Order: sequence, then structure tokens, then C-alpha cells
Amino acid sequence: KDLERYLDRADLFIAQKAFKEATQELQKARLLDVDYKEIEERENKIAKERQTVNARVTELSNDLNSSMSEGRYDDALKFCSELIEVDFSNSRRWSAKIAEINTKKERAAVEQKRWDELIREIDSAHLSEDWKKLNSLTKKALEIREDSDIRSKFEKSEGKLAEIRKNEQFAKTMSEINELVVKKEFNEAENKLKNLESSFKKDGLLDA
Repeated sequence: KDLERYLDRADLFIAQKAFKEATQELQKARLLDVDYKEIEERENKIAKERQTVNARVTELSNDLNSSMSEGRYDDALKFCSELIEVDFSNSRRWSAKIAEINTKKERAAVEQKRWDELIREIDSAHLSEDWKKLNSLTKKALEIREDSDIRSKFEKSEGKLAEIRKNEQFAKTMSEINELVVKKEFNEAENKLKNLESSFKKDGLLDA
């Protein structure tokens, strides 16, 4: 009677994929009948099913790791749920993993929302030709992640800002030259004009 009870309990654990507990019940049964054929049959069944389960756990674990590294959190949750069923003895571990994935998923959603808002601001600054704002926003975005379109807009803003600075410098220099002419300080005015021309030639804005 005790032998049958151990075998029945072993069968129950095998059905639940709780192979460690099933093996413990079979060990108890062997103490009552070392050569009982049904014990050996169950031990062989455990070995075979454990091998199948281990292969599936390895496959699902690899899928889980890949989906996590690629940010596919919904897929990761699906693989974890399946692992809870397949790897029953470690279900607590996979349940904890689900909680971890959900936390990362929520954090990623918040970060994506911020990124989308940043992209909208970048597009708006580009459309309005606010080069200073565009430069600041694209620089901020590129610190978060590399993006070819944002990189292109950043380089465009850099060029435009350099052009603006040159124009401002030109206007300032011409104003100074005009003031010198009014004061009849022609030599100094001529020197400033020559320096301006030299600067233009250096930048390729005038023929050498």
C-alpha cells in the first residue's frame, strides 16, 4: 500500500514536471522494493522528459535573452509565461522575471515618449529655421542615441550658425569701418577693410 502511494505521488509530480520531487518519491519506493519494475519505468520516463524539458528551457531562455536585448518586451513576457509552464520547478524565478520585464517595459515606454517629444521639437525648430534651438535639441538627441537624420540636422544647424556668426562679424566690422571713415581715420579703415577681404579670401568667399 505504501509502495503504491509513493508511485501515485511520483506520477503526480511527473505530470507537474516536478522531477526532483518525483525522484524523491521513487527513492522512497525503492526502499520498499528495490527491483520493482514500475519504479524503473518511471525513472526512465523522468530522464526522458527531463531531457526534453531542458532542451525546451534552453531554447526559450535564448529567445527570452534575444527579445530582451532587442527591447521586444511583449515577446519576452510571452517566453517567460511559457517558461513558467515548461520549467515548473523554477516557476518562482520566471515569475520574478516577468515583474522585472514589466518594469523595464514601462521605463522604455516613458523613454520612448520623451524621445518622440524631442523629435517633434526638432522637426518644429527645423521647420521654423530656429538654428540655435535646432542645434541644442539635436545635440541632446545624439547624446541619447545615434540617428542619421538627426545627425544631418545637427550638421546643418552647425553650418547655419557658423554662417550667422560670419554675417554678424561682417556687419560689425563694416560698422567699425564706417565709423573710422566718418572720423577721417582712413588708414585704419583701409587696414580693417584689407583684413576683411583677406578673411573672405581665406574662407573662399572672394577670389584670391
